[in-house]
Amino acid sequence: TASGYTVSATACNYYTKATAQTATPVISLATGTYQMPENTTISDSTSGAAIKWCYTGVGTCTPSTSYTGSIYVDPASTETICANATASGYTQSSNVCNYYTAESTISFSYSSGQVTMSTTRQNATIFYTLDGSTATEGSIEYTGPVSVSAGA
Repeated sequence: TASGYTVSATACNYYTKATAQTATPVISLATGTYQMPENTTISDSTSGAAIKWCYTGVGTCTPSTSYTGSIYVDPASTETICANATASGYTQSSNVCNYYTAESTISFSYSSGQVTMSTTRQNATIFYTLDGSTATEGSIEYTGPVSVSAGA
C-alpha cells in the first residue's frame, strides 16, 4: 500500500528446502592392474551413512549388498566394484565404480624332467623358448608339459 494508491496484488514465492546429497563413497583400491588377490575397503564422509556395493566381471552393477567390511578382490581377468551411500536426511549419493584387471602371471612347476606352465588369465595362450630369449607369438606355443634336460 502507499498513500494515494490502491492495494497492490499479493505476490508469493515458494521455497523448498533442498536436501543435501550423501557424499559419494570412496573405494580405497584405485582402478588399475594388480597382482591379485587384493583387498579393498569402502568409506563415506557423511556421518551415519549406510553403504551398498556390488561387483561384476563386465560393465557396471547396481549396488544392493550392505557393506560390512573389507572386500576380497581376485578376478580371473577383470572385475568392477560399484558403491553408493544413503544417510538419514540426505538423498542417495552418486554411484562410484572402480575397475580392476589382474596382472597376467605365468606359473611354472617342474617334476621328473617335465615343466608345466599355467596362468590365471582366461583364454590366454602361453608361448615359450628354451634358449633364454624373450618369448613372442612366434615362439613355441605351450600345449602341455614340456620335457627338459637338467639346467634348461
